[in-house]
Amino acid sequence: MKITKRAQRTMLLMTVILAGVSGCGSGEGGPAPDQTRVALVHTISGLGDKSINDSGLYALERAEEELGIRYTNVEPKEYSDYDAYFMELASSGEFDLIIALGAEQKEALANAAESFPEQKFSANSFEIRMDNISCQSALWEEFLFMSGYLNSKLTTMDALPNANEQAVIGIISAMEIPPQTRPVVGYICGAKYADSQVEVLTSVVGDFVDTNRAQELAIAQYSKGADIIQDFCGKAGFGLLNAAKLKNGYVTGAATNLNAKEPDLVPHSTLNPIENQIFDDIKAVQDGTWNSQTKYGGIENGLFVMCFEESNLSVPQEIIDEAYAAADKIVKGQLKLPSTMEEIDGWVRENCR
Repeated sequence: MKITKRAQRTMLLMTVILAGVSGCGSGEGGPAPDQTRVALVHTISGLGDKSINDSGLYALERAEEELGIRYTNVEPKEYSDYDAYFMELASSGEFDLIIALGAEQKEALANAAESFPEQKFSANSFEIRMDNISCQSALWEEFLFMSGYLNSKLTTMDALPNANEQAVIGIISAMEIPPQTRPVVGYICGAKYADSQVEVLTSVVGDFVDTNRAQELAIAQYSKGADIIQDFCGKAGFGLLNAAKLKNGYVTGAATNLNAKEPDLVPHSTLNPIENQIFDDIKAVQDGTWNSQTKYGGIENGLFVMCFEESNLSVPQEIIDEAYAAADKIVKGQLKLPSTMEEIDGWVRENCR
């Protein structure tokens, strides 16, 4: 009998589930009867992406150490694998919480949640309204606002040795979905708030893993005058670093710290410690306080944090202070950011000098 690739993946998944339930986490043997058991489905970018997948694993490891949970995490290889992974995890009946990490998993998560209404699920970085799904979302337009402000200033300053005189910066995102487009909007607004005349180039890779495509797009932006490009495309973003080396440009990181990876090319990164949101949701399950409400995070509660350490490039303190002052206006409600590209021009006319 010929076994299909999909069947092979399903059998492999069940092996992983059984191994995870009996062997993952601290301690000997299987989990205690009252021990919280958690499963997490990574996106196809996989571990090592220096982004959402690595953050998800950090959350599991922290929950294991601090809360004593047992966990299983699985790495799908194709988008079509998501349905099987969520269905098999839910049907096992072994997990107190099953976590989805990205908006690309939305349909598969909804299908599993509908099929298993008693199973608790968690949606990180996207929203879906069902009684058995909790959502950890964000005020995404705030994510890259400060980075846009800083890059807008840096592009015409002497702080970066290879910066040209053109007021042009860029950003490359992975996909045209709200958790990706809204941070792009925030980046553009931050750049325009710093200098309304700056030009912001935008490109979309089409997925989170195509480093070659990301490199091509970055080279094109550098060729059009951008000397600093914001990475916002997950594992594909490693292609931006390759392009920066070829074109003597700069890259700024998002979600995790790229500064140490290329300290001569990366002046700063904007961190998004989503592991805190995931950890809190796991703890709520353990405490019996879990609910299906959406929990939002932003600048005010430290979900988006600027990082300058481990870079060999020095961002002037004065413009760092300016960026934080602008962000404080957002927190105080004095500056309200748009969430769509169509709203940017009107926002700039109203708010930028």
